[in-house]
Amino acid sequence: MGYGDIVPASQLGRSIGMLLMVVGVGVMAALISQVSATLVESRMARSKQPVETLPETDVGRLQDAVGHIGELSDTELVVLLKEIVAAHGRGRVPEVG
Repeated sequence: MGYGDIVPASQLGRSIGMLLMVVGVGVMAALISQVSATLVESRMARSKQPVETLPETDVGRLQDAVGHIGELSDTELVVLLKEIVAAHGRGRVPEVG
């Protein structure tokens, strides 16, 4: 291209270059993920408060409504969405998984 780039000419050189690129991307991904995990852990440690969950009856009712979402009217969908958002905003939605 005329930019003064030096590129490997042999097949071995190209293979080594490709391997170095893959390793470089992997190292950067590992570094970024470690920094992210550390930041998330520190944030969670600062905001560690006991979280009370919804009663099983409310969870079951919401799951049933979501299971029949195709049969709900627009008004019922809005009410359901508001209930879910309100429960989540209070930190009362149980963890899944």
